[in-house]
Amino acid sequence: MPRYNRNVLSKTSISPWKIAALCAVISGLMAPAALAQSISLPQALSTAMDANPNLAAARQEIGIADGARKQAGLIPNPTISYDVEDTRRNTSQTTVSLSQTLELGGKRGARVDVATYGQTAAQL
Repeated sequence: MPRYNRNVLSKTSISPWKIAALCAVISGLMAPAALAQSISLPQALSTAMDANPNLAAARQEIGIADGARKQAGLIPNPTISYDVEDTRRNTSQTTVSLSQTLELGGKRGARVDVATYGQTAAQL
């Protein structure tokens, strides 16, 4: 029956150079803060603002709100439709119609006001 030696390290030889290299890597990872380059508070805040994905999304919301405000002020597009009834040649009837939505009751003004409030909220 084979016997297993619990002291595995006694059979492996670890080179002192490997140990020194491992210590150098570990000490490099744990460099003291004094060796790090110092930056000012405004630079740190600017870097944090540029790198934060939540703040980048908030900046995009401003542009989205601007586009929604412009869209709210536009008049709806006219629509054109084309209908064919009874597809036989002699009895077919074709209808082409053009329609334009007329907004009454201050709907466009209310839509613009809501978009303006959304724009203000995005800027805040």
